[in-house]
Amino acid sequence: MGIADRTYNIEGFEIVVGLAAVERLDKDWISIKFNVTCDPAPGQRSGTWSGAMFNNYFTDKSAFERDLDRTMRAAAQSLLPTLKGESRPAVHLWMASVANPNDSSRRVQLAASVMPRSPKTLCGREVADMLDLPAGESGGRKAFVQVLARRFFVELYPSSTILTPLLIGGDLIQKAAQGRKEPFTEISDLFVDEAVKAYQARQAAREHTVLLIGSYSEEGKRRLRRLEAEVVRRGYSPVLIEDFRGDEASLEVKFLSFALISKFVLYESSVPSGAIDELKISKDNGIVIAKLNEAGSDATTMQSHYERDCTHTKFFEYESGDLGSCVEEAVKWAETVCAQRAHSSADVR
Repeated sequence: MGIADRTYNIEGFEIVVGLAAVERLDKDWISIKFNVTCDPAPGQRSGTWSGAMFNNYFTDKSAFERDLDRTMRAAAQSLLPTLKGESRPAVHLWMASVANPNDSSRRVQLAASVMPRSPKTLCGREVADMLDLPAGESGGRKAFVQVLARRFFVELYPSSTILTPLLIGGDLIQKAAQGRKEPFTEISDLFVDEAVKAYQARQAAREHTVLLIGSYSEEGKRRLRRLEAEVVRRGYSPVLIEDFRGDEASLEVKFLSFALISKFVLYESSVPSGAIDELKISKDNGIVIAKLNEAGSDATTMQSHYERDCTHTKFFEYESGDLGSCVEEAVKWAETVCAQRAHSSADVR
């Protein structure tokens, strides 16, 4: 391909853009890498513009020439921050993997760059050869790709004109966006699946969520609402299962669902209820739980040994009209247990 070097005068700098490499990706598309230089220039005076793709070289030479000149001018512009001593925009790399779709154990982890304006997703030619990716229907190579948390069967186009092992193009971005109803602000949002979102939400919720359990009789609900107010006063977001009646799940399943997104559980046990089952579930599963009851009104005397048998369960008693002091003491204890666990986990890591 005869493409002569071109010189662009931009803000007083003579910047030369020349052909470094060109590849034919399929019957329509070619990919070009350019060298960009400026001489004389202070400090670093060269760079590379990679992954430029064209689909009109074989069909419309005049359109190709216009696109080529626009791309080469953009390549020259990309060197300008370096020439002016300015910081260049950070290149964000994503974790990805590519596998042979016929044998997904043949897999390599790699760094990926993102170029939405690139119509196709490219991979390094050595990656395609190493994994022996089979030929695809559209001229590329079939692959099983994971980008961040999402996985796709796609066609990749091997290229030696890219700087990263994988260049995510517009075709894969469109595939990731298919069926999505909610808006997104970052392209990376498209590559995070619902399970990961749920896990991230759980981690965020655990910072401030406290699950409240107890009796759902009229007296029990009055006590839970008083407890709710005390928890809010201390900066937490309380959750009462009573407020989520529309779900068909059992109380036990609801309890576990909310307990797993809560920092700890407070159990108001002054009124008899089935919550003694949740107390045992907490004990058996390491859920931090504080049991609170008004003096002389304890519905869980048969479970008194729980406090002795495990460090994540503790009982508190309060006098009538002094719930606030009891909540303060219980919260301090629960936070201490959570902090100790976090410290132990950090030591293990």
